[in-house]
Amino acid sequence: MFLRNLNPPKLLNETRLQDKALHKNIIEAIVITGFSREDIVLIPRITLIPTDEFKRIQFPLNVCFAMTINKS
Repeated sequence: MFLRNLNPPKLLNETRLQDKALHKNIIEAIVITGFSREDIVLIPRITLIPTDEFKRIQFPLNVCFAMTINKS
């Protein structure tokens, strides 16, 4: 599940994806919900800077096996 808006309206928050290939800096995935269903997308690592003291680079995704009613 996508955690932030990366490429509106294609990749929005809570868009569900299916991993196709995992690489060091890019995830290749298939969109399974929304307007661009069944499109293949490349998701890069993005930089998160919560404070001036450190910088974190991560993929903006969360593993989603089961969802609650609030997130569905």
